[in-house]
Parts: sequence; C-alpha cells; structure tokens
Amino acid sequence: MKIHLVYKCHDLGKMEFYSRFTPLGLGTITAQLRREGFDATLVNLSAWSWPRVRRFFEAERPDVVGVSAFTFNRHEAMRVAAHGLPLVCVNPAICLGAGDHLLSSTRLVRSFLLGRIPIYTDGAVGIVDVKSYYIETAADVADRVRLCLKHAPAERLVFAPDCGLSQTARWAARQKLANLVSGVKLVRSEQGIADRP
Repeated sequence: MKIHLVYKCHDLGKMEFYSRFTPLGLGTITAQLRREGFDATLVNLSAWSWPRVRRFFEAERPDVVGVSAFTFNRHEAMRVAAHGLPLVCVNPAICLGAGDHLLSSTRLVRSFLLGRIPIYTDGAVGIVDVKSYYIETAADVADRVRLCLKHAPAERLVFAPDCGLSQTARWAARQKLANLVSGVKLVRSEQGIADRP
C-alpha cells in the first residue's frame, strides 16, 4: 500500500517560516508507518502551485493520502481532498515519547496516568472561532454550551477556542476568552454547578 502524508500551508503562510514548515507529527507518523512495513512518504506541498500538486498526484497515484488539517490550512487540505483521492485527515498535534522533544505532551499524559490530573475527557469542544474577529458574546457561548449538553454530560465536557490563539490579535483573544469564561459560568449557574476554585 502506497501512503503519502502531505501538508500544504495557506497561501500567506508561504512567507512565514513556521507556517510552511512540515508538522513534526507527520514525520513521526511516517516513521511509524514505515516501521510497520508500509510504503509511506512525507511530502510538503507548501511551495508548489496547485497545477503541480495535481500533476504530482496523477503521477504518484497513492492508495491513501493523509492530510494534515488544522485551522489555518483547512481550505488547502480540502483542495487536496478535491483531487478524488482516498483521504484521511490527520492533526498530529500531540506526540508522545521520543518524538515529543519538549516532553510537554508526554508529561501531561503521564501526569494524568499517575492520577496527578483528576480529569478525563474525550477532548475539548471548540466553541470560539479563532479565525474571525467577530467577538462571541457570553450569550453566544452559553447557547453553544447548552447545545453540547444535549449530547454529553457536563462532567465530560471541556470548552475551549477551536484552535490556538497565537495568530489572533491580543485584544480579540482576550475578549474572546473572557466571554468564553463568562458564557460557561452562566450555564454552570443555570445547571446548579458550583464554580471551581
């Protein structure tokens, strides 16, 4: 089976070193696939034009394409998908063990497993849009929290922005986070759930 793990940054990202840099997690996944005996190749398409991307896939004809998709390159990931390829979206945001060179994720998971972090969740729900300068009100956030509560119990939910705020202007990030906290507190109060210290 021929597998290509690919990344393509957004158009403006071509001018930013970190945006066009291949996500470290894709390299980790590629190495693991190779160890398991798969014909896996890592390809950074960021500097390529769309016609070149099309020609590449026509010539290579991989059985599966894994695309790194996150907030700032989601449109490019979907354009790769539009080539009619068998597609898997991967977001290698967490590396554990030797691939975690700062050990940040490894420490977090280890702390949880040792019982030092007393929570368990299936993941966070992104209810604040980091790509938009529309500032969600506390009422907007509360509506989204109530919708989530129709699908999962409160003790299993963690609310967060839909991605990191590093590319969001500080004034907008601060207000979005303040309204996120206020909206969640509003629903906690409605549900009779005490605020945590």
